[in-house]
Amino acid sequence: SENFKTKHKIDAKFGWYRYTTRFVFPYVVGKTFSGFTSIKELNRVLSQKLQNLGVTTLLFMKNLESIEYKIITDNIKTEGEYLLEKKRINGHCLLVSAIGNSSSDSNNDTIISYLKFSRRIGETSNRTVDIAFPVSISETGSYECLRSKDPYVSVYFPTETESKLNFIVQGPYRTTPNRSSIPADDEDNRLLAKETATLLRQTILELKEEGKLNMSFVKTLPVSSKNFENYDLFKPLYEVVVSLFSTKEVMPCRDGGYV
Repeated sequence: SENFKTKHKIDAKFGWYRYTTRFVFPYVVGKTFSGFTSIKELNRVLSQKLQNLGVTTLLFMKNLESIEYKIITDNIKTEGEYLLEKKRINGHCLLVSAIGNSSSDSNNDTIISYLKFSRRIGETSNRTVDIAFPVSISETGSYECLRSKDPYVSVYFPTETESKLNFIVQGPYRTTPNRSSIPADDEDNRLLAKETATLLRQTILELKEEGKLNMSFVKTLPVSSKNFENYDLFKPLYEVVVSLFSTKEVMPCRDGGYV
């Protein structure tokens, strides 16, 4: 009920934080819409979600470079952080390395790199559609593309919608109010998917020109129309791959070169 535009001094007991803004979200338990019957259970679920944010949460943030969390309840005391390192390859490609660690699991740091390609939507807009391939990098600098474990569509942050792809796609898609679903029949969403298909085509050709297009990338590309029978928003990516491999020399050969 408070006016969120009005500034308030932060209580002295919160002075150990290094930040100047504090959000307070009230708990609701015992109500049908809440889904939780006790504070203890709500604490446990929220704590799990914080610890399992995953580095993909930060992938498409243009300014955000880290997330730190500290959990203090009667039963749970832990903290952790997610860090992002970005290496610019060219004007539309970044190598993003992400590290996540937690005080409750200090021996299991997660290091993941993503090769992220972007395409601006319109000449005057700062909005982009993006594709991110999870990759491992050899000592010689070559990329081995991996299948994404979390192939959910991202609208800056991950949604609950599976793309039916083996890499991560991102764009300013229209979502349902709870961000759980991205309507496939929305006209703007379909236009963004076509922009992403164009970006995928450009990306494949660029990887080939740089000598980076190997079979590990080819194996992650959409090559079966059956994957899009129930949710066809990203079927244009399948169509552009079929067209490209049918008309251009982009299939890597064992002895080198492309056919």
